[in-house]
Amino acid sequence: MLADEDGLRGSRYAARVLLPPKQGKVRLQYATILCADGQSALREAVDATWLRPPPPPTPPDFFASLQTGDPLALWHGDGWWEGNLTDAGREARDGAG
Repeated sequence: MLADEDGLRGSRYAARVLLPPKQGKVRLQYATILCADGQSALREAVDATWLRPPPPPTPPDFFASLQTGDPLALWHGDGWWEGNLTDAGREARDGAG
């Protein structure tokens, strides 16, 4: 699910759809985002266009194929963040960076 709040804009988080789309919205429950009580998983209705399947597993030759400017989705802080590779140096090609 795509986040659109300050500090989270552009990130995506794993969620389970609880109710099918109705008037363009779906009701979902997040896998890693909790309610203010810090105990229960957050549930909310969001625009159905914000949903997408999770990224596929990383292929074994992924790092060797990277080039500067390639689009990426990176896991950070319990969510996926989209960006572009700024340096495909030796560390990236070797899978060490």
